[in-house]
Amino acid sequence: MKQPTHSDILSPKPQLGWVVGKDWSIAAVPVANSKKYVVVYDNCKMKTCRNKQSAENFISKLKKRKSK
Repeated sequence: MKQPTHSDILSPKPQLGWVVGKDWSIAAVPVANSKKYVVVYDNCKMKTCRNKQSAENFISKLKKRKSK
């Protein structure tokens, strides 16, 4: 039997989510075993983003839209 060669399987590095907004209404939650993030706004799933940068961009657009 071969030993696994992918070192991230044996020692994973978890991603951290974050919360923004005056009343902490927008959150980005990482999806397990991937680079994706789920953006949650007002207690419902809004969008699944491919990476951290796209989640940050989507959240900044949400904040601008909410402030109007």
